[in-house]
Formats: sequence, structure tokens, C-alpha cells
Amino acid sequence: QENPLCNDNNNNTRLEVFESHNYEIARLPNQISSIGTSKSCRHELIQYENLNIFGTQFHPEMSDDGKKLIEKFCKL
Repeated sequence: QENPLCNDNNNNTRLEVFESHNYEIARLPNQISSIGTSKSCRHELIQYENLNIFGTQFHPEMSDDGKKLIEKFCKL
């Protein structure tokens, strides 16, 4: 599925992000998609249906890719 936060020149539709927490969303409702993961968590960045409604539980400020994500988010 397409989303404005993950799409790049390599046609990526998911991100791998930095995380620093011990919590994880175990299951997502059908209308929510996981679009970002980390080494220890499957659902770090989520999107509600195909709308510009997103949720995170990671620290985007901790990596260069995360900073690019913040820039894309601000342009929505």
C-alpha cells in the first residue's frame, strides 16, 4: 500500500526505524497497517486505512532516516 511517509526512490513502502522502549503493539485492527518496524518490534509506525493518519512509538529524531520522515510528515 502506498503512503507518503515511506515512499522513496527505491519504491519502499515500509521503514525500519530506531527504537528504545520495551513495549510493543501485539495486534492491529483491520483498518490499521504497519508501515514501520524495528529489530525488536513489528509495529513502530502505523497508518489508519489509506488516510494521512499515522501513529508512532519510536524516536525518529535518533537517525537520519527518521529526520527525513519528520520532514515528510510536516509536509502532509
